[in-house]
Formats: sequence, C-alpha cells, structure tokens
Amino acid sequence: MDVILIPGFWLTAESWAPVVPALESAGHRVRALTLPGKG
Repeated sequence: MDVILIPGFWLTAESWAPVVPALESAGHRVRALTLPGKG
C-alpha cells in the first residue's frame, strides 16, 4: 500500500521520521511530503 504523510501546522516531512521506518517494515511504500511554503 502507498502511504502519503502530510504534516500540518509549521511541520515538515522530517516530523514523520519516527513513523516512516515502521510503515516501511510493514511493507508499505511511504512518501513524507513538505508542502510549499513550509519549512
């Protein structure tokens, strides 16, 4: 399954760093995004 992680508020894709390895080890393809204007 593809998983797209989109942070809110002032956060960037790096805020998902603790979550990404767990999802990948469960077999998911993960993309953590930083929205334009953030970071």
